[in-house]
Amino acid sequence: MKMYAKQPKKLMIINILDILRRYTDKEHRLSQKEIAEILKNEYQMKADRKAVKRNLMNLIDFGYEIEYSETIRMVPNAKTGELEESNILSDFYLRREFDDSELRLLIDSLLFSRHIPYSQCKALVEKLEGLSNIYFRSRVKHIATLPNDKTDNKQIFLNIELLDEAISHNRKVVFKYAEYGTDKKMHPKKKADGTERLYVVSPYQMVAKEGKYYLICNYDPFIDISNYRLDHIRELSILDEPVKPFETLQGAKGQGLNLAEYMKEHLYMFSGETVRVKFRITRRMIGEVVELFGKDITFSDEKKEGVTVTVHTNELSAEQFAKTYIPDVMILEPLRLAERVRDSLEKTVRKYNTNDRHWQLTEALDAYFNSWQLGDIAELDCINEDLLNLYDIILSRKNCDDWSDFGIRVVDDAPDIIARFSKLTEPIKYALFYPSYVSGCIDALILLAKCPVDFRDLEPIRQAAIQAVSVFHTHISHAGKSKEMKEFADAEYRKYSDPLDDYYASAGLDSEELWRIHDDLGDIYENIINKSAVKIEKAIDAIDRLSAIVEPIRGTKYYPIAVQECLQVLFLLVKCPLDFGDLEPIRQKARFAYYNL
Repeated sequence: MKMYAKQPKKLMIINILDILRRYTDKEHRLSQKEIAEILKNEYQMKADRKAVKRNLMNLIDFGYEIEYSETIRMVPNAKTGELEESNILSDFYLRREFDDSELRLLIDSLLFSRHIPYSQCKALVEKLEGLSNIYFRSRVKHIATLPNDKTDNKQIFLNIELLDEAISHNRKVVFKYAEYGTDKKMHPKKKADGTERLYVVSPYQMVAKEGKYYLICNYDPFIDISNYRLDHIRELSILDEPVKPFETLQGAKGQGLNLAEYMKEHLYMFSGETVRVKFRITRRMIGEVVELFGKDITFSDEKKEGVTVTVHTNELSAEQFAKTYIPDVMILEPLRLAERVRDSLEKTVRKYNTNDRHWQLTEALDAYFNSWQLGDIAELDCINEDLLNLYDIILSRKNCDDWSDFGIRVVDDAPDIIARFSKLTEPIKYALFYPSYVSGCIDALILLAKCPVDFRDLEPIRQAAIQAVSVFHTHISHAGKSKEMKEFADAEYRKYSDPLDDYYASAGLDSEELWRIHDDLGDIYENIINKSAVKIEKAIDAIDRLSAIVEPIRGTKYYPIAVQECLQVLFLLVKCPLDFGDLEPIRQKARFAYYNL
């Protein structure tokens, strides 16, 4: 508010109104004397009680809802001195368009609406706070919400404005539609050729459902009704083309949009045709069904254990409802929907059973490795760290004649470190699966073995690394082990590894394709090392194929040998000390795939 050194008298009525807005409500009232004091202290304006009362009465005459209390007192007449009755007005406060509970409800609805960006939500909350007084603002200071729970689409209010205009003028709109990726960011949906898809739609209505805004519309190539999230819409613009009449759409039944009916039939805002559905529900679900579907439903065949309910709703919504409230809800009709839900549940049970079987196998494999007294995990982790440090040391001295400052202990101890690893892992060198703490050491040894730099006098370290990894994945005679003992151990191991291989095959893992990808990636790595021609597109395609094949088993405790070998080549690409130059996108793609798998 602009302040003057000495405020004009004509501003008194405005200042008094401002005081009433900022300081009063039903629980906080002001007398004429208190108003005069605030005028003096905060507005540098002197006023007596008569002036304050006159301006208050003028505000009331102007239509402001100002409440006050009136008392009668006996006061002496200024001229005669005799006592006379006088009406004393006090306890003034301004009645507001919104009381505090209503404002709190509006603010809470903003804070818990995830479709409004955080910065815009905060600005709206501040505007709503401004509709009350200082006491209300002090009570809502603790209210907060997490920015991460909000949409990142700052165009949402522009979208609402443009859609409102388009709906009012019966015009189509065009936009891009975004969806979340694994990076937790929104990306526009794309066509098969990689270009961003444009959606031309006929908009009919915007609605709010469970804290989200939706657009009810028709997607141009089709004749059905669709729902799109407003916070997923990007780059929206209005077209100079009339919308399709709603009554001509499939599912509209030749009628215009009845919003109440539409929302009742689309619980989860799925698109699709409305159908008649019969559910068998437990008695405790009766209230839930009434709240979800409304009172336009029919109950029948009521018994102690449950009741049948008939509703008209969207088919996908009915399916989602049945799945959400299993086992208290079962679809009876239509039969095709009941069969679809049953098949989906059977598939889910099979997945859980398969997952249980997988963990049984991996736990058995853990027990197998432990039975062979595999070396201490903590020690193997330390060896892994030492081997990687050794690799970094060798790279750092490749252009340095004096390397005395670089990790002398690790270099001197390198043969002992590698020998210690070989001794700890001796019992499982012929295995096809390895625990992660063993695989990490193998990766580090492969780096040393394949590092494309001149080791010079440290060449024995490379040779030791080559020797250490050469025996893995091979069935050879081991020192101190008879052929019969090895065959016995191998047979015991296969009790666990063969079923695990079967599990991976049942999950859709294509081992033959993985080996082809391994060879392709190996050729790419060798070509980069030898500075031969490499096609970036082919390399990225191979890495993408690898990621897609491994996706069903990503993060499992043990990877098959084909996956391990592919990961080792990725590791080589990531850690290769050469300058990739124009081929750098291959390294970055390999890095992303390796650390995700």
